[in-house]
Amino acid sequence: MSRFRRTCHVLIMIALAPPAGGRVDAQAAHERADASSRAVVLGERRSLRSRTLGEKREVIVITPESYAHGTGRYPVLYLLDGAENMLVAATAARELAASARVPEMIVVCVLNTDRSRDFTPALTRTDALPREVKRGGGADAFVRFLGDELAPFIEAHYRTRPLRTVVGHSLGGLLAMHALATRPALFQRYITVDPSLWWDAGAEPDLVRSTIARQPALRARIAAVKGDTLDVAKMFGAGPPGVRATIVPLEGEAHEFLMYRGLYAGLIALFDDYYPAMRHDAASATLAALETQYAGLSRDFGYQVPIPMGALLEVANREANQRRFARARAALDRAAALYPSSRTPAEWRAQIAEFEADAEKRGQGEVHTRIVPVLQPASVIAPLLGAWAMRVTSPDPGFRPMTATARFAVRGDSLLVQVTVEGVAFDGGPYREPWTVVEVRGDTLRWDRENTGGGREITTVARASDGSFAGRADIVDGHELPPGFTPPPILVEIRRAGTR
Repeated sequence: MSRFRRTCHVLIMIALAPPAGGRVDAQAAHERADASSRAVVLGERRSLRSRTLGEKREVIVITPESYAHGTGRYPVLYLLDGAENMLVAATAARELAASARVPEMIVVCVLNTDRSRDFTPALTRTDALPREVKRGGGADAFVRFLGDELAPFIEAHYRTRPLRTVVGHSLGGLLAMHALATRPALFQRYITVDPSLWWDAGAEPDLVRSTIARQPALRARIAAVKGDTLDVAKMFGAGPPGVRATIVPLEGEAHEFLMYRGLYAGLIALFDDYYPAMRHDAASATLAALETQYAGLSRDFGYQVPIPMGALLEVANREANQRRFARARAALDRAAALYPSSRTPAEWRAQIAEFEADAEKRGQGEVHTRIVPVLQPASVIAPLLGAWAMRVTSPDPGFRPMTATARFAVRGDSLLVQVTVEGVAFDGGPYREPWTVVEVRGDTLRWDRENTGGGREITTVARASDGSFAGRADIVDGHELPPGFTPPPILVEIRRAGTR
């Protein structure tokens, strides 16, 4: 067993000395003010005596910002080469969690004593260590230290969830794969950054493949940053369905500097389905869709994964802007239940109550579509079916032109369109609108969608002589505009995909 030795805070301190002379000017006063600045605590340095390794080991534990203000529990990320990479890991984990791209997590930075000894498995295919490695073969003992001493210690002293991620670069990536091969239940997530799988004539990939072949119920995710395609295929190509490996290509970076970008990209790949689907798909922007998505994540993660607060607030906002106030309150009720220490849901509820009272006073009910589908013969509909390239512009100099795809299809007796706009989602990806009914009158097409900021956006386009369509988009039934303000026109053009 490991024995706790001591705890100390790891600080980032900024302090300027006061001026030595008697003259006090504006600059000196500014420096005096800065000298009173408080230290910023990054994490805690913890020490434990490892019986497995026969030495004292140290880690730096960095908790999420919300850790000190509640009673929630968090998954844990174990970072190898912890001293070198702790700032990168802390920043990536916090920034990505703030945008709901990964869950908030505790970062445990494992400090080195003898890196090459701890990260390298014993040789089985070769007889001599590489010239640059003085001592090797200690990977089995180090994995036992991680699983039998460090992880129990962290879980005894911090509020953790049963989801562990290990991150390793180079030889650290080799050690991460050795942990998968020898203790497959120890970690559930792995990020390997350009791992040294050449070790011992490539013995490790074969060992990993052999292990997972004997574990049909194993569930694991691996993000192989700048991983070799052949190695990944060898290890995971025929693995059980619960094991998923993703190659994350990362070009233009030297091996020594891969962790800065690699850890960020690896976390995104590892938790790619944690991101609320509504950020890419407007049809998923409902409380029911969020409940379904995060129930699935909970089954995969092994614990109840809460819906991010920001996603629930976004749903409440969208519902309120369509004057569906009961649905907005339901989203806020869910937020209050999941985050009882937060005042935000109550503050939003008060604002939405004011909005609802104003709408009732004005006699405004739920916003509905104004589109009336008009049945057309197949000869009229058929030329419209399929994908059209769409461009949205405005004479407003502050408007950024957008490109999109408008896809038309027949469902039952109606013509429908689905618009996917490129590059406007939260992460710079595409954003897909729901299928919506199209009104066809002669050479004019009309359809609408819910506008996130309130009301509905009606797109009206007319056929031109070259077969393309052009027109504009207008907001109706939205919030009252300031007196004298006329919104700039939004111009829309669609033409067959592949034509210019």
